[in-house]
Amino acid sequence: MSVSFPDMKGHWARGEAELMASKQVAKGLADGTFRPDDPVTRAQFASMLVRAMGLPAAREPLGFSDVSTAGWYHEELGAAVKAGIITGYDDGTFRPDDPVTREQVATMLARALESAGRAGLTDEAAGQVLANFSDGGAVSAWARRGLAQAINEGIMRGKTAMLLAPGARTTRAEAVAKIARYWLKD
Repeated sequence: MSVSFPDMKGHWARGEAELMASKQVAKGLADGTFRPDDPVTRAQFASMLVRAMGLPAAREPLGFSDVSTAGWYHEELGAAVKAGIITGYDDGTFRPDDPVTREQVATMLARALESAGRAGLTDEAAGQVLANFSDGGAVSAWARRGLAQAINEGIMRGKTAMLLAPGARTTRAEAVAKIARYWLKD
């Protein structure tokens, strides 16, 4: 099934968006657009990753105080929890509607790689990868190994050659490009 979006003509992520939409991993919006520069939420990214991994939906209780069983993403989040791809915050929330950050995306992708049998990086190896970026020291401790692994695997890149921007929001275009790179590696 071929999919195209009128607002992706000439966009750097057009190929990835159309590929992932044709595989039913990513979805366009009701008006037929993709809106590549809009932010992606934590639930949206986790759902795309679950679809890319081909995980079956899971109806298990999630344990997050802010996730309703009526949410469109509930079963996909259940699959992500079951596979060890996502965790919530210390306060028991998942914050599904919050914009997903680059380091959160990287952590989910690294966990997906590890669930597929790829070995993670050691702390030392992660430090070496992150040292190549001027803001490598700004990566949260919990995300260091995941972000470094995603970079090492070629799934993530810096915002620039020297800047990671680990706390920056991820756009729909960036998310679909990372998911496509993961999917092509699998």
